[in-house]
Amino acid sequence: MTICITMSRAAPVCVLMLLLLAAPANGQSRENSPDRRVTTANFAQAADWTAEKQLARITGLWTEPHWLPGEDRFIYKRSTGDAVQYFLVDAAAAITEPVPEKTVLDELERLSSTETSPGERISPDGKQRAHMRGYDLWIDRTDGQSEAAIRVTDDGEEHYRLSPESGWSPDSRYLAVLREDWRGVNDLWLVNPLSDPRPTLETYKWPMPGEDVEQYWLFIYDSVTAKSIAVDGGRWPDQTIAQLKWSPDSSRLYFTRMSRDWMSLDLCGADPATGKCETLIEDRGHRQIITRPPYHLIAATGEILWWSMKNGWGHFYLHSHEGTLNARVTRGAFHSGRVVHIDEAERVLYFMGCGREEGRNPYFHHLYRVGLDGGGLELLTPEDAEHEISMCESGRFFLDNFSRADLAPRAVVRDSNGRLAVELDAAPISSLVDAGWKAPEIFKAKAADGVTDLWGVLFKPFDFDPKRKYPIVSYGYPGKEGEVIPWRFYHNSWVTLMSVSLAQYGFIVAVYGNRGGSPERGYDYYDFGADDLRDYPVADKKRVIEELAARHDYIDIDRVGIMGASSGGFMAAAAILVEPDFFKVAVSRAGNHDNNLYWHHWNERYGRVTEEAGDGGRKRFLSQTPTNNEVAANLEGRLLLVQGDMDLHVPPALTARLVNDLIEANKRFDQFIVPGCDHFFGKNWQYLLRYMELYFVENLMGDRSGWSADIMKSRSR
Repeated sequence: MTICITMSRAAPVCVLMLLLLAAPANGQSRENSPDRRVTTANFAQAADWTAEKQLARITGLWTEPHWLPGEDRFIYKRSTGDAVQYFLVDAAAAITEPVPEKTVLDELERLSSTETSPGERISPDGKQRAHMRGYDLWIDRTDGQSEAAIRVTDDGEEHYRLSPESGWSPDSRYLAVLREDWRGVNDLWLVNPLSDPRPTLETYKWPMPGEDVEQYWLFIYDSVTAKSIAVDGGRWPDQTIAQLKWSPDSSRLYFTRMSRDWMSLDLCGADPATGKCETLIEDRGHRQIITRPPYHLIAATGEILWWSMKNGWGHFYLHSHEGTLNARVTRGAFHSGRVVHIDEAERVLYFMGCGREEGRNPYFHHLYRVGLDGGGLELLTPEDAEHEISMCESGRFFLDNFSRADLAPRAVVRDSNGRLAVELDAAPISSLVDAGWKAPEIFKAKAADGVTDLWGVLFKPFDFDPKRKYPIVSYGYPGKEGEVIPWRFYHNSWVTLMSVSLAQYGFIVAVYGNRGGSPERGYDYYDFGADDLRDYPVADKKRVIEELAARHDYIDIDRVGIMGASSGGFMAAAAILVEPDFFKVAVSRAGNHDNNLYWHHWNERYGRVTEEAGDGGRKRFLSQTPTNNEVAANLEGRLLLVQGDMDLHVPPALTARLVNDLIEANKRFDQFIVPGCDHFFGKNWQYLLRYMELYFVENLMGDRSGWSADIMKSRSR
């Protein structure tokens, strides 16, 4: 502090005075003084907001409709505490009225009585039943005739199986049969240590990158001639066949075939009488995605509604039955997604889209309608929120559940033009609010390129004080098919439950995306990082926290943690190994740390693949991506590796090999093996969540005062 003192009539002399209140004795400024830093966990508050207690407070938030077949009416259930009520909504009459529980149960029983057994396929005329006996396909009559059952295949065996894609033609004459042959695929093994009375060996098929993969064989069985005809649909080695559909007149079987590197996709049509196949649509020059909407057949005209990212964004295209492009149905810098309904009479498509409405979160899904000629695009759900749509069979009405992470759910019924028909009761959130719940914050920040916008949700403790300094934990899933950000209000969201629970100890929890994480932001965003499946999300994760810390003084940039599961577990470990000076604590659950040993689709679909000639002229598919093992020696902070030893999704061997490399590098780390548990940890999830939370409390916040061998007492001391 500078004080000017007049000593005489001469010029004033400026005297610099250091005041104790202006600077602590240790030389730190008040803004960075230790007393601002949150170093003591609020165990009592955390005990009030466990995932279990949150679940008990969010019953009845969502309206899940059960549309009555062929009607504009639906039944839904509303739960409040222990009380359950059922309501019938008549959309056309705009009436909502309670209905007895017995009426609802009788209706559900009636509908379930028409269901067939798993693996059984009844012909449309109801006279024939295709089913499996052992590993082979049989067909018998269901119309009372005494004809003997017909054996369609006689070479079935384990790992040579019928695909669920198989199905009857509309005229009940033909049965399309798709077989998957896994016999040449290498085995992998797990030992279940909890099997009673002795541990058991479990064997399963697991093709790694570059290895032999499953093969697909398609044939058509003719019930009139009792003969099977092979479909000549081969084009690429190790191709995948899927999405079998019959034309309405049974004259053509449609199917898709995908190249092993996921860069080429065809729609094909086969003649059931000859098995001859023709290519109708070719999709090239871009990486295909798992979550692509399936193609649709327009019954009246035979036209094909096809979805593609060939122009940089996911959009719909209308082709003739011969494959000629007739119209671009949607276009522009936004993502067209799930088909909700096609009104063939009016030639109108209803679909979910995101990223079109200016100024809104590009991940929020809205319902649109557009003519099949590409004209008259209309937004039908105007609210600035994430929308979930359920439409009745006729397409005349739809139920819209909309919410945001910071907006409680609302449910309304609209007609096909978007006009409001029925407004249902607001979701009951009093149990949350009365307990002290506060809404999280939706934010936007820049990616490491300084240009791309990234979006996320920021969770704070409910006793938040902006004058304090909080450690921050980043949670994420790097994609590439989706970024797992909880945009919806407490709906099917493990991420929300976990983030709220962790924040109450005294953390800021940030859940946000990264380039390369989602196809819904356009192809360039989706394809980012294909050359390096390890490092592509890390720079963005770091850059966002730096921006948030610069924006918010309550974030302690010196105490940064990160956590994730599966691909997110891979990312969390990569972050602390690639950026050891920035990320101080990481919790990695079931991470695929070496994608070169992971399921072949991951490297071969999302990375770069090269082909070369192998033995006997067969193609070999080669891919190699960076691993966490290669940077194990970089570890400086605290790393917890969590793995279920019965994980069929990410083999425990991937974590074990990273552990081995950390040991060889003389690194100290923590490992938690959950016995008898799979990828999702089943009944142990509550214990596991507490374990991970306390790891951050002790190692990132620095509070070890609440330690107890009883993990429950550690929460509530």
